[in-house]
Amino acid sequence: MTTIKKIIVVHSTANVKDAGSDAVFELQIERLQPGNVWELLVNPNFPSLPHDERERGLTDLYSFDFSDHPIDWSGQTSNRIAMRMLTREGDGWLPKSIFVIGIESGRNAIVLGSHPAWPRTGWFDNGSDALGPEAHIISGFS
Repeated sequence: MTTIKKIIVVHSTANVKDAGSDAVFELQIERLQPGNVWELLVNPNFPSLPHDERERGLTDLYSFDFSDHPIDWSGQTSNRIAMRMLTREGDGWLPKSIFVIGIESGRNAIVLGSHPAWPRTGWFDNGSDALGPEAHIISGFS
């Protein structure tokens, strides 16, 4: 089992009409429990960056510090990480790519998620005319 003290999420926004968003997002880290039930371990909001985030064609980097409460990561089948849109304004967002990196207590980096070509139908949205769901799993590989 690996102990994760920091998670870094790097994502780029697609360069298509209406792909950018001002919505607020959270990171959801879950562990599989007996009975095939996912338990939410933590769900911090994405921190605000000093520039306009999730803009068409641009890349953002977010760092989540779990050094006070490290995460026991036992693999892709027992753990998962999702990204969820919280804002209810129907301001959809379409990524171009998403990468998730975990930093172990020994400072080694491990790739927890790699999506170099996010599906063009993979919108994050939650409005009345939503183009996709409000959350997607971003750990794992595609």
